Amino acid sequence: MLPLVEGIHSTMHAHQVPDEMAERGYRPQNALIRSCMMNHQYSEAVVVFHRMRCTELRPDWLALAAVIKSSAVLLFHGFGRSLHGFAMKGAYAVIPAVAKALIDMYARFDAVHESHQIFSEMDQKDSVSWNVLLSGYARAQLNLQVINLFHLMHAQKDEDAKPTAITIAIVLPVCVKMRTLKAGQSVHAYAIRTGLESETLVGNALLSMYAKCGNVVNDAQYLFDHIVRKDVISWNSMISGYSEQGFFAEAFLVFKQMVSREFQDSQSCNSCHCSSHLCTCGGWRSPWKAGPLLCVAIRIREGSLS
Repeated sequence: MLPLVEGIHSTMHAHQVPDEMAERGYRPQNALIRSCMMNHQYSEAVVVFHRMRCTELRPDWLALAAVIKSSAVLLFHGFGRSLHGFAMKGAYAVIPAVAKALIDMYARFDAVHESHQIFSEMDQKDSVSWNVLLSGYARAQLNLQVINLFHLMHAQKDEDAKPTAITIAIVLPVCVKMRTLKAGQSVHAYAIRTGLESETLVGNALLSMYAKCGNVVNDAQYLFDHIVRKDVISWNSMISGYSEQGFFAEAFLVFKQMVSREFQDSQSCNSCHCSSHLCTCGGWRSPWKAGPLLCVAIRIREGSLS
């Protein structure tokens, strides 16, 4: 049985799962753990797992991966390491989904060395496992290692381990932090060769990079114009890019275009975004230009913008 470790006692008292929600039996308990994790009920997932082990029911690998993810989000260091030991003892650790969950967990615990150790022991590394490790290094701000790891991933002969749109979305913000436009352009070239440039996720990451490190008027605007499905990140990146480089009139023009295209639903233009863009107005010498933006923010908040 897993030992009781930090956080479990308080979690069990604060997040009691009703008996009627947790039927006795192997399959219902495993399904409940997965359901809790997918619904972001991480504490509940931990409670159900612990109760399951107390009744000597054996979790399946899907439930174990889910509770590892939950312990990672909750930063239950001791419990997470106990889960790793349980996975090793029960031969779960060789299962790719469990290994990926452990890689992510140690990265969240600021133990990227252990993440890399688990990664290196995996027999088959697909793009997901590479991306999990890359994300861990990026979260730890080990920027140079992220770039080096990307090049290693790029060099893989296995097509299932090649960089994906998610890879590019992880690496490009690192290039921005390092202010290395050349590295970012190399990633951009890969995106063009592989046809990933047209994906919204990649387009947004490239747009943000060029807006902050390159030429916002030419490079960023070109990418913005060629994103087929612009989302709120696309618009905000363009507005921020213009305002950060002093092109306040252009930033305001993009904002007006966003509003005119009815980007006022919950996924795009809302009062929070308007409020953030009011900061742009600080760069204008004519304060009256902030008026329309403030009015839009108020009308959106009141639900009257149409």
